[in-house]
Amino acid sequence: MVIFYFWTIRFLELNKLNFLQKTKM
Repeated sequence: MVIFYFWTIRFLELNKLNFLQKTKM
């Protein structure tokens, strides 16, 4: 359960970074 939570946070962080990069462009 903890691992699932950890990977969900990482996945959301990656999506946020990708979104910010697209917004800058």
